[in-house]
Amino acid sequence: VEDAVVINNGTDVTSPEGIPAHQFLSSVLGGTNEEIAQIIWKNTPQGIASYGTITETVTDDQGFLQDVKFTRPSDVDIYFKVDITINTTEFPGSGEDDIKNAIVAYGVANFKISDDSIRSEFYTPINTVSGITSNDHYIALTPSPSGTSNIAIDVDEISRYDTARVE
Repeated sequence: VEDAVVINNGTDVTSPEGIPAHQFLSSVLGGTNEEIAQIIWKNTPQGIASYGTITETVTDDQGFLQDVKFTRPSDVDIYFKVDITINTTEFPGSGEDDIKNAIVAYGVANFKISDDSIRSEFYTPINTVSGITSNDHYIALTPSPSGTSNIAIDVDEISRYDTARVE
């Protein structure tokens, strides 16, 4: 398993995340469905139901079949547009690719399931490339972004980064 988020709804009403009363949602990235279901079953207290879009059947210690539910996070593609001013004597020939790679590496390393994609955090990786004297960057869910707002990521989502989506 690469990442997991568990949200418990111990109330008598459906949670803002859409989890029914007295149930919990496990959003899991990686692992096999069977392994995840076994781990969830072994760690679920009696009387609390699992919730999710995937149902796996496990055999409990007494030989009875039990349904276990969980969710796989949906990918949310993040697009970038970066406008830079450079010092031409210091900016490397590979500078544009270096910026793209730095953005992607930072996004993959720092944003997990349900983490909002925070635009301002990408100043740091962009500025690791030498010769940049200023930068403005934009993010969105569509190509050629012009937005400066953060991208909200739900509990059943994960932001995804790719150099093909950085201009």
